Order: sequence, then structure tokens, then C-alpha cells
Amino acid sequence: MEYEIDEVRKISIGGVGQKIHIRGEKRTNPVLLFLHGGPGISNRDSVVNREKDLCDVFTIVAWDQRGTGGSYWGVKKETLNLEQLISDAAELVEYLCAALEKKGCSSGAEAGARSKADSIEP
Repeated sequence: MEYEIDEVRKISIGGVGQKIHIRGEKRTNPVLLFLHGGPGISNRDSVVNREKDLCDVFTIVAWDQRGTGGSYWGVKKETLNLEQLISDAAELVEYLCAALEKKGCSSGAEAGARSKADSIEP
């Protein structure tokens, strides 16, 4: 299958180089950001290859979060925490909105992540 967009990029998020893979049949499709489990596990390659049928209707963004896969190097241990992950995700959403020329992006993902995180008891 040919994709209108199929790019691996290393971008600075939270001061650390982090790798993303953007793939989709049409640039005009809605963006689906895949947040992998973890910690320490990168699913970037498997997402864009196993879930490729989603590329028909979405522009998939698979992200190696700080400390994993292509985003492993240059990370300080003390930055591997939920608060930093949420901040990185929000910064990535802003980047994707600008890079993929999407309008109406919001911080809904950040609000959702924070509300879930706040409800977890230590």
C-alpha cells in the first residue's frame, strides 16, 4: 500500500530527542496518537505494521516515549515519571497539530490523563 505520509522523525520534546513514526493513507485523515504501555517498551514498529488497516481512516502516530526505543539516549532517570510523560504528550500533540496542519487541537488528552492519574492511589 502507498501512504501519502510515512515518515520517521526525531523531534525535541521536553528537551529530549524523541522518535515518532507518522503513517497514513491521506494527510487529511484525523490523527490517532498511540500511547504505548510501559515503562521501557517501544511498540512503534509493531503499531505501524500490525495496525496498518487503521491507516486507511487515520494518520497514525506511533511514539517512542522518553527512555524507550529511539528515544532511549540522553534521558535522565529522574525525568522518567508520569508528570513528565503527560507534559511530553501535550507537547507532542501541539507539535503534531502544527506539523500536520490540524485545527481545533485541544488539551483533552492531557486533561484525561491527569484526571485518571489523580484518581490512582499510591
